[in-house]
Amino acid sequence: MSLIPLSRLLVIVAFLCACLVPQTGAFADDWDDCEKKINSQPNVAISGCTAIINDGDYKKEDMADAYYYRGTAYSKNEDYNSAISDFTQAITLIPGDADAYNRRGIAYRKKGDLDGAIADYNRAIKLDPSHPNAFKNREKALRMKGGSSGGTAPPVRRAAREGNLAYDLQEELKYIGCYTGGLDGVWGRGSESALRRFCDAGGTCLNHNQPTQEA
Repeated sequence: MSLIPLSRLLVIVAFLCACLVPQTGAFADDWDDCEKKINSQPNVAISGCTAIINDGDYKKEDMADAYYYRGTAYSKNEDYNSAISDFTQAITLIPGDADAYNRRGIAYRKKGDLDGAIADYNRAIKLDPSHPNAFKNREKALRMKGGSSGGTAPPVRRAAREGNLAYDLQEELKYIGCYTGGLDGVWGRGSESALRRFCDAGGTCLNHNQPTQEA
């Protein structure tokens, strides 16, 4: 029988302790619904996110996530006015949220407001020049307007497994049930949210925005 290395065991125990701490305010089920059921059951996701928002007993980053996820669920239901309102709330809380600008741009485009969409894609690209979806979405909107493509998205390479700290953290988070996304080594919104809540619960100082060896 193979033994788990002590270093890995300590990491697992630490993450378990943090992830099993009961959520204050809204129930853990609300977060589960809010994050994980956007595509399969958008109304359930909206309900879970709304419970979190109404509770309000969270840091602004978590509140921004709740608005972002609810906005995405509203978009799934083709309720673009509500989606735009929620993405705007997320941006108000976190002005540098490129994902929220990109998602709001999609909602504007689906409403037929191409100028509003392009403006939001431009903001997303300015905030995150490596944001491939914002480039693709802006290109689509510009073509719908009959204009130029507006530049090419930078190439995106799937991160390698070996020596990739983001992949390792995703793997540990997934192993103990804190992270439900794909193991791709790309540090995105889902990874940030999972690790940030671990940091808040465990009182650590890990950089949830982009992990480094020093963090």
